[in-house]
Order: sequence, then structure tokens, then C-alpha cells
Amino acid sequence: MLNMKKPSRVIIVAVVALAVFVSVGFAVKWAVTATREPPAAPGIISDGINAADAVLDAALDWVKGDYDGYRDIGLAAQRENGAVFDNWRLEYIEHVHTDEGIGIDVYRFGWRVHTTTPDRVILAGGMELDADGWLLDTYPNSWYLLFENSWDELKFVTAMMANDCSPGDELFTIDMIRMLEIQR
Repeated sequence: MLNMKKPSRVIIVAVVALAVFVSVGFAVKWAVTATREPPAAPGIISDGINAADAVLDAALDWVKGDYDGYRDIGLAAQRENGAVFDNWRLEYIEHVHTDEGIGIDVYRFGWRVHTTTPDRVILAGGMELDADGWLLDTYPNSWYLLFENSWDELKFVTAMMANDCSPGDELFTIDMIRMLEIQR
């Protein structure tokens, strides 16, 4: 017959403590994940947007990327502060410039993300938060999509932010050329 000793109190306490520690760890991980990871949002495309498929696709990809948190650290930082976002809205796309010299079409676009916790949003820079919880998490009218345009076929190159200049002026053109060089 095996000689089985009664487990000591120290072992029992250690096992119970480990079980509690693991349970609390999973509960905390679940709670953090539940508050920081947004649900898959269907998104809203505002009425009146009339853009070529390539332009609309690039804008939607950018907006979804911002919402999902991999385009801009701004929303990630907001989420760290406890803000919860549940949707996004593409508000406008407009063709604003063609640079014939380098064959680039420039489209300005804008979007907002919706928060269910406006009291947890920290506004900085040009950010705006309306009464319905829609957050503009960047400067207004400052994001642009750049497309190569050859033989009337648009090929998305990159997006850029410029809030201190306008398409067609010298500073914008210098910034645009730098962005294009980085992407090519």
C-alpha cells in the first residue's frame, strides 16, 4: 500500500493562490480586451459621395485603418484613456488638384469616428467632437489621397496630411513629392 501523506497547508495555499491568480489574470485580460478592441463596425458612407471606385476604395481602406487603430496612434491613445469607438463615417471625397507635371491626381477626404464615451476623449490640435459623439481625430480638411493617373486609370499611391498649405501651392507640392518618393 502506498504511503500517502496528507498535503501540507503550504501546498494547498499555494495551489489556491495560483488558481486565483490565473482566474484574475484571465478576467483582467478579458475586461481589457472587451474595452479596447472595437467591434467590427459596418461604417457609414455619407450621401452625396461620388468618386471613382479606386478613390472610394482607397478612402474606405484608410478610414477603416484609422478606426481599427493601425493607421494612426491617436485613436490607440484615446482607447488607452478608456474611450470606446463603435463606428466610422466617411464624410466627403473631392478632387482638388491635378499635377500634370508628375501625373498625380489629389483628392481631399474626411471622416469621423463615433465614440460611446465622449467624456473619455481628449481633444488636441485640430480635433473636434460634436454633440452626437462623432470625433474628427485630425485637423479638418487636411487629408489627401494621391493617385497616379495614366491613361485615365487611377492607381493609389499614398495618403498625406497637410494642414498648413493647399494643393497646388509650393509647400504642398514639395510635401507631395517627398511622400511620393517614400512610396516609390
